[in-house]
Amino acid sequence: MAQAEPTENSAWSEWRAHWRIVLAAAAGVGVCSLHYYALGAFMLPLQEEFGWSRAEISSGLLMTSFGMLIAGPLFGTLADRWSARKLALSGLALYCVALGLLGTVGSSLWSWYCAWAFLALAQGVAGFVVWTLVVASAFNRHRGLALALTMGGTAMASTIAPPLAHAIIAGFGWRVALWSLAAGGFLVAFPLAWRYFHDPRLEKGRPHAAPASRPQLSGLTFPQACKTRQFWQIIVSVAIMSCGVSALIVHLVPMLSDRGATPARAAAMAAMIGPSMFAGRLLSGLLLDRFPGSVVAAAFLLAPAAACRLLLGFDGEGWHGFLVAGLAGFTAGAEVDLIAYIASRYFGMRSYGAIYGLFGGVFAFGSGLAPLLAGAVFDHARSYAPILSMLTPVMLFASFLMLTLGRYAHQPAPETGASPSAPLHI
Repeated sequence: MAQAEPTENSAWSEWRAHWRIVLAAAAGVGVCSLHYYALGAFMLPLQEEFGWSRAEISSGLLMTSFGMLIAGPLFGTLADRWSARKLALSGLALYCVALGLLGTVGSSLWSWYCAWAFLALAQGVAGFVVWTLVVASAFNRHRGLALALTMGGTAMASTIAPPLAHAIIAGFGWRVALWSLAAGGFLVAFPLAWRYFHDPRLEKGRPHAAPASRPQLSGLTFPQACKTRQFWQIIVSVAIMSCGVSALIVHLVPMLSDRGATPARAAAMAAMIGPSMFAGRLLSGLLLDRFPGSVVAAAFLLAPAAACRLLLGFDGEGWHGFLVAGLAGFTAGAEVDLIAYIASRYFGMRSYGAIYGLFGGVFAFGSGLAPLLAGAVFDHARSYAPILSMLTPVMLFASFLMLTLGRYAHQPAPETGASPSAPLHI
């Protein structure tokens, strides 16, 4: 008989025991997202040196996203059955090597594509599912806040990467900027992951314990989850959410520049994404531990629609650009941990790696496809207006899908230490 998800007599004892796991996971998540948040700063230099279009430059993200769509469920299943720690460490090292290799490409567009293909493989190994699986396993009552702080690593990356990349590009060129991001990311994240990122599912916390020693967690298998209405509503909503937010985040610097802002001012505005991401992530984590995740997710999906409307009226001056970046970052900060939390509550932890691996793959694919489409729209229409005008009703539909998910199947346990409620039929 499957055991319920473990709880502590006091929920705060989760933090005393496992806060270092959150710290290491946040560093790993942040470093493994550097390519996504820094790409906007490299678009103009690459376009000037090689003559590539913005759609061609952005297509690298589509390759990583397609790789995540394929690799997410695979490596998620491996993390369920094998060792999330080994996947995280090896994937993190591969990712930093791959990021540095982007700085060695030549004038052939195929060299750009090949470098991104290797990056896609590395990110597949150390994707969000590996980091969040361990955190979600370590925390129950405060799982929402723990996942929010873990994904706060992306907020740090989005705050640091655009202005840092811009400064290094201005002084030393875009190749040195990529090499610097790769080396710096490895030196920050790998020691923390090596020291603190251990899987609490393993017996007595030993990182090399046999799979048979792991407790059997409650929840649905992957085939069982696929038969539920919630599973498909989440997938559609995740696809829409990732497309809308990523189009804004990746193209925000050129969007603002094309509206009249200088490159330096556009980069400064884009840096607002980081603080707003962290605020959105922290607020979502606190709300998820107190209110239904479906309601929280539906509310957060309204911010990108407002950002699009403001951006359509932006003239390059004033504070509107900062507000646009803030609204985009607010939802971007919450989306990944919202998905992780919702997956754990509606389907349990039994096959979390495989289920969230698919959700994460869909999210990553949308995050890569949307920047490519936005770049193609700009190349054709010489304006981002058509895609911005379309996003408002689409995001409203995604909000509706989240709002109608219904009750959790796996409730958080009360702080008294009682077992979580039995699964509901969904």
